[in-house]
Amino acid sequence: MSSTTLKHKNSDPLPNTEHAGYWPYSREQYSHANIIFERFKSWKYRLDEVEEFFEENEKIEKQLAKQYKKIAEAFKPTEDEYGGTSVYLTPIYNTAVNLSKEHEDFSKVMDEKINKKISEIKREHETKYKYLKARVEEAQKETAGIRTLTISSINNHEKAISSNVSAKQQMDPWLTERVVVNVLNKMIVHENSFQASMSKMFKDIATFDEQTVKKLQTIFTDFSNYKINQYQNLNNHYNGLLPFVNNIQSAGPFRDFDRRYQITTNEIWTKKRTLDDFTYKISPHSIIKEGPLYRTAEIRSSHWKPVWTILTDTGYLHCFNMDMDKKVIREYTINKKGDGSNVIKEGQKAYSDLKKPETYFSLKIGNNIRCVETSKKKAPKHTFDIVIDNSIKSRGPGDYKVAAEEIKRKKTFFGSKKQDNNVVFSLRADTAEIYNSWVEKISGVAETSAAVANEASVAIAQSGSIYSSQSVSTSPSIRSSPSVAQSPNSSVVATPSVSQTDLFKTSLYETPEAAAAAAIPKVSEPVSEKAENAEKVATTTEKVAEPATEKATEADAEKASEAPAKEQEKPVAA
Repeated sequence: MSSTTLKHKNSDPLPNTEHAGYWPYSREQYSHANIIFERFKSWKYRLDEVEEFFEENEKIEKQLAKQYKKIAEAFKPTEDEYGGTSVYLTPIYNTAVNLSKEHEDFSKVMDEKINKKISEIKREHETKYKYLKARVEEAQKETAGIRTLTISSINNHEKAISSNVSAKQQMDPWLTERVVVNVLNKMIVHENSFQASMSKMFKDIATFDEQTVKKLQTIFTDFSNYKINQYQNLNNHYNGLLPFVNNIQSAGPFRDFDRRYQITTNEIWTKKRTLDDFTYKISPHSIIKEGPLYRTAEIRSSHWKPVWTILTDTGYLHCFNMDMDKKVIREYTINKKGDGSNVIKEGQKAYSDLKKPETYFSLKIGNNIRCVETSKKKAPKHTFDIVIDNSIKSRGPGDYKVAAEEIKRKKTFFGSKKQDNNVVFSLRADTAEIYNSWVEKISGVAETSAAVANEASVAIAQSGSIYSSQSVSTSPSIRSSPSVAQSPNSSVVATPSVSQTDLFKTSLYETPEAAAAAAIPKVSEPVSEKAENAEKVATTTEKVAEPATEKATEADAEKASEAPAKEQEKPVAA
């Protein structure tokens, strides 16, 4: 076997291995035929790859045409309601349109001039392969039959001339020789005919192969020429666009847009805004007194934490936690070092940037509120308690009950088991001067609240009906005061509500009803008149109040005073 013989799948290509003994070239003949058809299979694979290449290129050209149409649409000159792009970017639009057309045209060329030819070559190749395969298999089958017949004739002749054959099987060698001669002559004729037909087929295959290569050559030549022509056109389009892009008036499109809508020059963006221009006007409230005090810690009542305390003209006492060391505060309050600006700044920071009306502790100073010196045995100096005066009955059905509930809530909130039942909150000052000033201001607000309550009660008695006090659960607007403390002689503004104590630590939002209630004017009647009004209220209330309401009020009062009160509350003079 020569070096060109194909060992296909490690198997012998001969249908009958005995043929190789008489026709030693037969194995190579079969191998050559198999090699030819392997080449056909190789061509089929390559044509598939070529077809896929050109089909993908056609898809790419179509996709590029689509994308350039999109970019052209984006820069299409139009005068829409938002100004459009005007004429400044028209060259980009024109170039994108031309580029889209170039790629679209080239995709059509790919489809009509190239891909169809590739498909035609593939069909011809497949048809040729099937035709030749059938002819070769038919010729090989016929040749194999003749060769098998020849071997059989030779074997019969060899038996005839053999001396070992029995008498019954004995044949005349001359007769068998005649058969062999006849078969050999026909075999030789067929062998030559088989070889001639195979040679002719090989030439036919070579011609077909050459034609396939020429067709592919033509296709790639056309593709290259089309591509070169496309590149030249694309190059011209881009070269024409480049100078425009480099010299484009970038501010032009928006300038035309702004000219139409007058955005940047409109006074709504240039006019400086002030609070005076704002439609909502705040009803001004002021601070009666503010400054640093100390409250007991939640866990260890012997520890005192600094709080910035504020007393407002609306009758509220607010405490804000301070993030400042007590030593720093006392350098100002006790040692009188510096102007205290650092303490003031830290304290007022709690409400100067207040986003929600929240405090550590807030209390509405009602007429049943008293500010007294603390009765705790181990309490530090200058400590005062804000307590509920149990001797003052409710001025409306519910005030006293609310106050008692506040004490319960306060005890639960601060966790003070030893706290007196009627103590709402305890505060400590650094000096006697500060102590007296705060007690005076808080007591003054409480007295003014009592006067307002008297007026309200007289009005109720005259109208012949009893109204329950509105529970004040909101905080009025707060304006920061320019200074920390005011003079002890400064007047106390009347509180805006009747006797009421509200203790809370969550959001305090103002309602229209509370704002209206805050507008009650300052009370300036003599003390004797206040006493008369109080007696009138008591008398009128007994006459007009219903029995059920009276019983409920007394029950509430008894419930609030179940625990033993202090033996005697000792107010401290200012």
